Amino acid sequence: MKKLSVVVPVYNVEEYLKRCVDSIINQNYPNIEIILVDDGSKDSSGKICDILAAKDKRIKVIHQSNGGLSAARNTGIDNATGDYIDFLDSDDELLPNVFNDLIPLLEQNNLDIMIYASQKIKKGKIKKEKHTGQFVIWDRKTALINDLSNDGGCVWNKVYTRKAIGNVRFPVGRLFEDTATGYKFVANCNKVGFIDKVYHNYYYNPNSITNTSFNVKARWDYVIAREEIYNYCVYNKLPSEKVNGFLIKALLSCLTAIYANNDKNNKIYYEKVCKLLNKYKNNYNSKNLGFKYKVFLFSFGKVDLIHKISAKLSKYAKLAKRKFKI
Repeated sequence: MKKLSVVVPVYNVEEYLKRCVDSIINQNYPNIEIILVDDGSKDSSGKICDILAAKDKRIKVIHQSNGGLSAARNTGIDNATGDYIDFLDSDDELLPNVFNDLIPLLEQNNLDIMIYASQKIKKGKIKKEKHTGQFVIWDRKTALINDLSNDGGCVWNKVYTRKAIGNVRFPVGRLFEDTATGYKFVANCNKVGFIDKVYHNYYYNPNSITNTSFNVKARWDYVIAREEIYNYCVYNKLPSEKVNGFLIKALLSCLTAIYANNDKNNKIYYEKVCKLLNKYKNNYNSKNLGFKYKVFLFSFGKVDLIHKISAKLSKYAKLAKRKFKI
């Protein structure tokens, strides 16, 4: 039986780490290694990793200076010895039998990536969504179009072959690394499978950097990823209309973060965003933008006060929700 490596980047997650690792340990797939990459945690996460490893020989712990999620995942890839790789964030968990169920499907159908469904949990409540259990197989082009047409993207609900991973690595120092990287794994494939069955619990964390709507650096990193994807589509003659809409939305969201913060240091981001908006705004299809973003785009360079007021109100509303735990 081929070996599976589960890569878990760890940073200041002492409250959730054991839950995450237990969900891997309790899998019934017999040939598995668990790679915990402690990315310079300041809490007791590193010690917890060592304690868990002392109890289970399948666990390998790597301690490194803080380099961010991308650096931790890259370290995990480079130290993995498995034929297959699965990424799991340290505040999430796997449901039972994921690998016993999915790796045979991957092997029987000669797939390069096997995608499975995830369910979101917020404040202890599962977001209810309908899942059919349907299993489908896509060729490379269809899988790419499906991935690129998704506003977001993640790498943690997939089993990858070594062929899919290839020489692709996550961009160190950037946020929204999944968006910037996931489609590159798909581009290495011939066939990708998807089963609409839940095998993963995603726990919503309001303090996550990617959930911080008004973090200018995060929003700019998302713009970078979106522009790279748009250029990739154009170069490879893939459908780009919807992707352009995502790019416009990313730029306007970055502008919202800039307007909400009143920080003089954001001037360089403002100039970059304005330059890109002027470059791409005429290529978008109005069907790919919601009403709010249509208003923001219409007001850009004309009545910027509309966007500025909206940004301020949105930030205050979000702060109020956090304060009163609404």
